[in-house]
Amino acid sequence: MDYTSEALIEKYLVITIDASYAAQVALWVTAMSRFMDKKANTILVEDTETTRKYDGDGRNTLLIDPCHTITAVESPNGTSITPLEYPANEDSKTSLVLDGSCFTQGLQNVEVTGKFGRFADIVPTDIEYACTVLASAIVYNSMNQKDDITSETVGKYSVSFKGARERADYKQALDIISSYKRIAV
Repeated sequence: MDYTSEALIEKYLVITIDASYAAQVALWVTAMSRFMDKKANTILVEDTETTRKYDGDGRNTLLIDPCHTITAVESPNGTSITPLEYPANEDSKTSLVLDGSCFTQGLQNVEVTGKFGRFADIVPTDIEYACTVLASAIVYNSMNQKDDITSETVGKYSVSFKGARERADYKQALDIISSYKRIAV
């Protein structure tokens, strides 16, 4: 899922992007959305359901990737099981617990189907803002501005800033991403 849009980039930069660049801008938006996921060490927003396999270890608790919607959990023989989802008071779940039973030991023998991401279908405003700032910096760089600009690299893209405000926005965008960083164990 992309975390910003061409329309938001246009509003941020106070410009109109030529229609012939729409496909390129869409690629930059996707690239910055994935950059944010990579920097946060998790998928921030996901609206597509997928199935992931996990290793059962003979314990009653199974650690999973952050998942905000779990629709099915299947054991090795394809039997549907209904574990408790934790943390109970959070939207994003990171572990499943069987009460009075254990996950059968084995490699890739437990299938969890759901929407794996920190947030559901709607992109939080701070994530949207951060992605807008990052993608806008690439668009601004591509405009080949000759003004007094500062350039930097984000992933494999070069970004540019005209003034102190844009530079501060860029730093704030990186801070927003850092605030969502998942510490993997």
